[in-house]
Amino acid sequence: MNQNQLEIPSSYYNATSFRRWENGSVGQQYFLIENRQKTDKDSGIPGSGLLIYHIDESQWGNSDETHYLVAIEQADGDFDLENDVNSGDFEDVWPIYMKNEFTDISTPNTKKYNGAPTNTLVWDISPADSLMYANLDISYSAPRFSITSSEFSDALYGNNNGVAEVGETLTFTFTVNNLWLTADNVTAEMVSGNPDITFSTPIVNIGTVVGGGGNGSNVGIPIVFDVPITYDPCIDSFLITITSDNPLGEISQGVELHIGTPQIVIIDDDNGELWEQPIVNTFGNFKIPHDIYDKSLLGSPTAAYLNEYDIVVWFTGSNRPDIFSAADITAMQGYMDAGGNMLLSGQSVAEELSSDDLNFIQTYFKAEYYSDFFYPEILGQNGTVIGDGIKLGYDNFTNQTSPERMNLADVGGVSEFELPVGGVTGVSYDGSYKSLLFSFGIEGITSKSEGLGYATSDTVFARILEFFDYGDVNNFTNPNVDLISFPNEVSSSSVGSSAPLFSWNYADTNGISQLQYQVQVGSGTFCINSNDMWESGILTGSVDSILYDGAILEAGSSYYVRIRAYNGTDWSSWSRTTFTMNTAPVVGAITAPSNNMHVTGNQPLLTISNGYDPNGDVLTYDYEIYDDSLLTSLVSSVTSIPEGTVGTSWMVDVPLVEDARYFWRARVSDGAMYSEYSQISSFYVNEFNQPPNAFNLIAPSDESVSIGQFPTFVWDRSTDADAADSSYYTIFYSEDSLFGGTTYSFNTNDTMFNSGLALFDNVVYYWKVYAFDLSQDSTMTAVYSFNTGAGGCCLDTRGNVDNDPGDNTDISDLVYIVAFVFTGGAAPVCDDEGNVDGLGDIDISDLVYIVDFIFTGGPQPPTCP
Repeated sequence: MNQNQLEIPSSYYNATSFRRWENGSVGQQYFLIENRQKTDKDSGIPGSGLLIYHIDESQWGNSDETHYLVAIEQADGDFDLENDVNSGDFEDVWPIYMKNEFTDISTPNTKKYNGAPTNTLVWDISPADSLMYANLDISYSAPRFSITSSEFSDALYGNNNGVAEVGETLTFTFTVNNLWLTADNVTAEMVSGNPDITFSTPIVNIGTVVGGGGNGSNVGIPIVFDVPITYDPCIDSFLITITSDNPLGEISQGVELHIGTPQIVIIDDDNGELWEQPIVNTFGNFKIPHDIYDKSLLGSPTAAYLNEYDIVVWFTGSNRPDIFSAADITAMQGYMDAGGNMLLSGQSVAEELSSDDLNFIQTYFKAEYYSDFFYPEILGQNGTVIGDGIKLGYDNFTNQTSPERMNLADVGGVSEFELPVGGVTGVSYDGSYKSLLFSFGIEGITSKSEGLGYATSDTVFARILEFFDYGDVNNFTNPNVDLISFPNEVSSSSVGSSAPLFSWNYADTNGISQLQYQVQVGSGTFCINSNDMWESGILTGSVDSILYDGAILEAGSSYYVRIRAYNGTDWSSWSRTTFTMNTAPVVGAITAPSNNMHVTGNQPLLTISNGYDPNGDVLTYDYEIYDDSLLTSLVSSVTSIPEGTVGTSWMVDVPLVEDARYFWRARVSDGAMYSEYSQISSFYVNEFNQPPNAFNLIAPSDESVSIGQFPTFVWDRSTDADAADSSYYTIFYSEDSLFGGTTYSFNTNDTMFNSGLALFDNVVYYWKVYAFDLSQDSTMTAVYSFNTGAGGCCLDTRGNVDNDPGDNTDISDLVYIVAFVFTGGAAPVCDDEGNVDGLGDIDISDLVYIVDFIFTGGPQPPTCP
C-alpha cells in the first residue's frame, strides 16, 4: 500500500529495506529502498541518503549494462556507474540539491526496463539522516500539478491595451496539468508580494482535473485583483498555490507582472541576438517595469514612440557595420529635443555616428570617435555622477570584440569612464535633456568580480537611473549591508514592540570598518524607497543595531526598513526588508454550551471556535468562569490552552454547584497581545434532572358546556425545581376520553392556546396538557371534558320545554311549544328540551310527541344528548 512519510531508519543499525513495485505486486522486478549513512564501518561510502536499487531477478547478473540484475538508481542521473566514470559518488544517493523524488518523470525514473510506467514513486524525501522519511507509493497517491500556461489580462475590466496599469482591475488565468492521480476540488489561490494589491477574487475552484495528463483551467472564473491608483510602477511578484482534496498534491509557483505604465524602454538593437538579457535581468533585480522594443522585428522607433518613456536604453549588441539608419538618428534627436533621458551603448557606435552625422554625436552626446581599443579595465572618474569610485571589467563570455575610445567634443560633456591607457569610454550630459554614451556594450559588464573591486551591472545601472532621476534607486557598491533582522521579535511578520530593534550585518571586501550608517523606515513598497515614518539621518559609529525612533507604527501595517553603511569612501547599497506590526488576534465565538443551556455534568467542557490572527501567529486561549452576571466573583480560570483543530475547549477544573447558574468568557493571545474577550455566555448545572411540577387545567373547566366551536384552552404555568429549567407544553384534545381516536396535539411555550380550527358543534371533547423541561422529562395534568354546544342544559330526558326547576314534562310544556310554534312565542331556553322527539328542529312533530306522551300514554321522550 502507499505509505505517507514512512520512517526509514539507517540500515546499518536496523537491517531494513523497503520493496516497491506497481500495485504492490510481487515478481522478479522491483525497487529496493534503504537508508545508507556514512557511519562506523560504512564511513567510507561516497555519501549518505536513500540508496535505491532496481532489481530484475530474471537477469543472471550485471553483464548486460542496459539491463542489470541489480542497478543503482543514481540520483544525479549521470549514469556514472554504467559509463565507468567512477565507482559511485555522493550524488548517487537521494536527495541531492533540490532533487528529492524518484518518479516516472525524474531522471532516473521508475519505469520498467521496457519503458512501461510502474506508477511507483519515492517522493518528498527528507534530508539525509539516521532516520529519514519519504512517501512510498505503489500507485499514485496524489495528483502531480504543473502550471503549463498563465496570463494576466486587462481585457475584462481594464482598457484592454495589454498593460497592467495603476487603477486597473486585472485578471489572472492559468492552465494546470495533472500527471498523476485524478484530483477533485482543485482550487487555486493567489497572493501578492505587495500589500497594496487587493484581491476581489483571490480563490477559484476549477473542480476535477483528471490524472494521467488531464488539464484544468480557470478561464471562465479568473482570479481578479485591483491595482490602487497610488501604486508605484513595479515588477510585482505573485504566488499561486494549487490545492485539492488530496493535500499531498499542493504546489506553489511564482509569477511576475510589470505593473504600472513602464517609464523605461529598452531598444533592442542587437540584430536579433539575445544580448538584452543582462539588461533585462538588472531591471528585474530592481523590480522596475520596462518595455522592450525589438528593432530587428519592428524597424526603427519613432521619436513619438520614444517620447512615451522617461528613459530610453538603446544598446546595439555585437560589433557590426551600418547599425543606425537616418530614421534612428532622427528618432534619438527628437527624443532628446523633447527633454528625454537617453542611454546609448555599443561597440562601433561612436565611429558610425561620427561618420554618419558628426554634428549629432557632438551636439547631443558631447563626444566623437577617437579609435578602436580593447582594454579589460574601465575606470570611473573621481567626482562624477556615475563613474565616481568604481571600475568596470568585461565578462569573459560576452560579446566585447571592438569597444572604442572617444574624445570629449562639446561644452557640457563629462567624462565618466576612461581607460587606464587614456581615452574616454563614457560621456554624460546634463542639460535640457540628459544623455549618456558608452563606447562599449553595457551588457558585457561582469558581475562576477566584486571580490577584485569591480562594480556590477546593478551598481552601474543604479547610478544611471539616479542620474536620470528615476525614483530613488539604490546604489550597489562595496561595502555591503545585508541580513536585516529583528532580534527581539518572534518574526518580522508580527513585530510587537512599538520601537523595534533593527539589526544588520556589515561587510567590506577590503576589510574597512563601518564609519557611518543611515536608517530609513517607510510605508511605501520595494519599488519606491520611502522614509515617511523615520529618517535617522547619517549617524556615526560601527554599531550593527538601532532602536526605531520614528512616528507611531500602526498595528497590522506593513513597513519597509532600509539601511546602508559608509566606510569612509563609499556607501553600501541600501539593504531593505519588510516587516509587519503585530495585530491583536480576534477571538472566536462561543459554541458550547449554548447560552442558558443546562449541562448534565458539574465539570462541563467549554468550547469556543478558533480565533484569527492577522499575522499568522500561534494562538493560545484563556478562560474565566464566574457565578454572577457582573463577573465579580471568579470561580475558576485557566490560561494558555493550546489551540484545537477546529475549536478549542477547556473542561472546568472544579466541581460546580447543582442547579446554579454560571457565566463565562474567553480570549486569545498571540504571545504579545490579547484579543477582546468573547461575548459572555451562561449555563445551568443540571446533573440530576427533576421533571416539571404538577399543574392544573383552568378553562374549559371540567364538564363545562356551551363552549362553542373555537374554545380557548388555558392552564397553569408549570414550575420546575431545576433552576431556570424552562418548559414547553403539548396540548391534546379528542372526542375519545382515552385519546385513542382522532386526537389533536399542538406544542406551545404559552399557557393559553386556540388552534383556530372549528370543533364539531354540540360534541363532548376531552383535553389534557403535558409540560416538558429541557431534558424532555414531562408531567401531565388531569383530563377534563367539555361540550361545544348547549347539550349541558338538557337533563335526563327531553321535554322540559319551559325549563321548570323540577324538570317536569307536563301541560305547561305543551302550551310553551304551541305558543312557540303557532303564535311566535319565546324559544325554549334549552333547544334540546324543546326538541322532544330528538329529530333536530322544534316543530309540530314535537307537539304531537308531547301530546301523545301526556294524554294517551305515548312513549317517553328520548334521553338528553
